[in-house]
Amino acid sequence: MTSSLRSLSSAFLTVCVSMLLVAPLVDAHGMMTSPTPRPISKQYRADCGALRGAGDEELQIAPIELLSRRTQSDQPAAATFNIMDGCRGLVYEAANPVTTLTAGTPFDLKWWIQAPHPGTMVLSVVKPSTDSSGIVTYKSAEKILTVDSFGYSGGNNASTATIPTSVTGCETAGNSKGSIWKTTAMKPAVFCALAGTAAMLANTADAHGQMLIPSYRPITATYRADCLFGLKGAGDDELEWAPIENLSQRGQADQPAAETFNIYNGCRGLVYETENNVTEIEAGVEFNVEYYIQAPHPGYMQLSIVKPSTDSVGKITYNQDTAIEYFSDFAESAGTFTVTATIPTNVTGCENAGDCALQFFWYSAVANQTYPTCADITIPGSGAG
Repeated sequence: MTSSLRSLSSAFLTVCVSMLLVAPLVDAHGMMTSPTPRPISKQYRADCGALRGAGDEELQIAPIELLSRRTQSDQPAAATFNIMDGCRGLVYEAANPVTTLTAGTPFDLKWWIQAPHPGTMVLSVVKPSTDSSGIVTYKSAEKILTVDSFGYSGGNNASTATIPTSVTGCETAGNSKGSIWKTTAMKPAVFCALAGTAAMLANTADAHGQMLIPSYRPITATYRADCLFGLKGAGDDELEWAPIENLSQRGQADQPAAETFNIYNGCRGLVYETENNVTEIEAGVEFNVEYYIQAPHPGYMQLSIVKPSTDSVGKITYNQDTAIEYFSDFAESAGTFTVTATIPTNVTGCENAGDCALQFFWYSAVANQTYPTCADITIPGSGAG
């Protein structure tokens, strides 16, 4: 199969990217880039429920099976939202860019594969149907091309395709669009494992939350360069407050994270960087801890001083040095809350930025999930680390 055939994956007319990828254990990512794909709109974000915290890129290129699992009972999607609509939940909106194509005339296609996995691509014109509840689904009206050996390499590719002259009913914007479906074969054993995982995730809503004050560590350019491949397109909010058990599943064997990256380092993979905000806190003096619970799951929260240790390859882990406060019956309701805490006067080795961090560690036994946040702090008079 030539590279041009492998790149033949695009959408037409009011262009819609719809890409189905079922990959054993790892996630592929990709999308059509020309003709212009449907954007992630304000309406989409208003309707999509628990996906609101995801970045535009992730919503455009991630496997829809993974996106479809990100449901949350207290953050429901709109009744009309359907991520399995054939266009990853996107529908025609008047503000969408519309491409005019002439049947029987070749047009240019551009396709980007961020993370390749071999599979099959089907290029089709699809048309919308609306059920009695207002849910729109896009169904194939004309299959244009099937490529069985597709997605072997990453990068940008270009080719051409031609809409058959037999296509009808596409005169007006919104009547039709192009659809690209990509699928890889799964081994039966892997299918069973994935089916079990899907059932588990569908029945367990994810809580979200984080410490706000003292100033928490931000998602930095270095973090995005080093992190698990499936996290690179995620939004900052999701990376800062989603359960790390879910984030940790988004690795990819052929696109490994940096050797020094550790999502389970106690601070959700974040480490001290010189640009981070650093809060000075005096030992023996009460200070405020403000936190936000977007989606509650009852559990406990432990505030601790943690200190970094570095292994032989440079991987940093934050280990508890001093327990400060413990809160049982935690996160039983959503909202923004404030508690007070006091650092013991016997804490040492936190004089300089990077020596210590304040760890906010929320664990929910209900969901078996953890939500840590770390803030860089100094404690004057405690001595160097």
